[in-house]
Amino acid sequence: MIIKKFEARSMKEALEMIKSELGPEAIIIAARDNIKNYGLVGDESVEITAAIQEDRLQKKKLAESRMTAELRDRIHKGSAKNHKELIEKVIQNRQKEDQKNNSPSKPLVATAAKTPARRSQRYIDMLDEVEPEAAPNGASERLKIEAQKAWKTLKQSATPNNASSLTLHSLKDEIHDLKQFFTSLRNVPQNIIPAHPGHDFGLRYELSSFYEKLLATGIEKNLLVTLLKQVQDDLLSTNTLTTPFIHGMIAKTLAQKIIIKPPGSDFKLEVFIGAGGHGKTSSLIKRASALSLSEQKRVAILSTDTKKLGADEQLKIYSQILNIPFMPIHSSSDWAFVANEIRHFDHILIDTPGVRFRSPDEIQELKKRLPSSSLNCTTHLVLSATAKDQDAIEIGKRFTSVGFDDIIFTALDESLQHGVLLNFQNFIGKPFHSFGIGPKIPEDFEPATIERVVDLFIGAPMIFDHNAELGI
Repeated sequence: MIIKKFEARSMKEALEMIKSELGPEAIIIAARDNIKNYGLVGDESVEITAAIQEDRLQKKKLAESRMTAELRDRIHKGSAKNHKELIEKVIQNRQKEDQKNNSPSKPLVATAAKTPARRSQRYIDMLDEVEPEAAPNGASERLKIEAQKAWKTLKQSATPNNASSLTLHSLKDEIHDLKQFFTSLRNVPQNIIPAHPGHDFGLRYELSSFYEKLLATGIEKNLLVTLLKQVQDDLLSTNTLTTPFIHGMIAKTLAQKIIIKPPGSDFKLEVFIGAGGHGKTSSLIKRASALSLSEQKRVAILSTDTKKLGADEQLKIYSQILNIPFMPIHSSSDWAFVANEIRHFDHILIDTPGVRFRSPDEIQELKKRLPSSSLNCTTHLVLSATAKDQDAIEIGKRFTSVGFDDIIFTALDESLQHGVLLNFQNFIGKPFHSFGIGPKIPEDFEPATIERVVDLFIGAPMIFDHNAELGI
């Protein structure tokens, strides 16, 4: 069976093209309007998919080859019934001539197998492009009927002397082609409604809007799917799928995954490390201001960043404003003096040079500037919330060799996506210590809380109204 597409400006013109190209016995499989522009003028077009058995097409070509050009043009413009009758008449006349000459006609299909069909200017082979709309149920039924007719003809033409029928071999090939075509129809997708977001990961429709919202915050996809699947399992066990309840369950599950540094668990010595430009020194100053002014603690500031020109000037100025001691650390012997004076302070905050995390030499130099192991310290890794996931994780890997106890995220107010917080903690496994949420000192520096992190992703005011129901 030969299947082709025809495109024309109107249905009438397309049908005339099919009758001229395939003959009056062609079967219409599908028809549709094309939205795309057609031709130079840019009009809309009609696209029709038609099919015809190969032997019938060869009969048409043979009959028309024995007609004059004027006669061919006239029958193409006439009715399909007259066209078919004339073709049959020409074929019968040829068979009579062959019988008189005792030379049976050659199978038309075998001849066609040697000569490729000429492409028309207005159609494309179906093998070039397969579309779901190309074979509706009506066309499938018609093709089934044609297959039944072919099988009936095969049984009737079992005798080798039947010169008017197709050869047994050609009929078998045709039935084989029909079977392949029906097989391809089974693979055509029947559901044209697009799947909801998260469907590919087994998430229910009720979670699709939350999947899209949380994915837009920058949470890594695999982490998000794991989170929502846990929520989905909990929802199915309660058989409750209302939007407020789902909202609260996501908040509860998210809160269970967040790790927060317990308040008051820091040692007296707090070391601030990090890459340059992530707000390390600013975080130290905000921390010192909060401890000194809000909590009335005795605070001192130390700086090991003494090789960079003017690096400690900012700390000196703020120390004078806060009326707290400041001391630069020039060598490892200075830590002995710090050990003797530590008893006079509640907190000693230590600044370090900003390190280029791609430079192993600077990492090694930083290790030499840190307090000795005899002094108990809490080390904070300072990261900006505007950092990309890949950069933040690479920084975390590099500073793992230095060692740190928790994470301070800065610039939460400057980032539109806060997924880096969860992604980084999921990879590193360290708790959040505090957050920088703006430029003000000390107002825009706050201890990390679960409520703050959940609020960044899904909105705490709405969530925590359901605390009693969810058991948070």
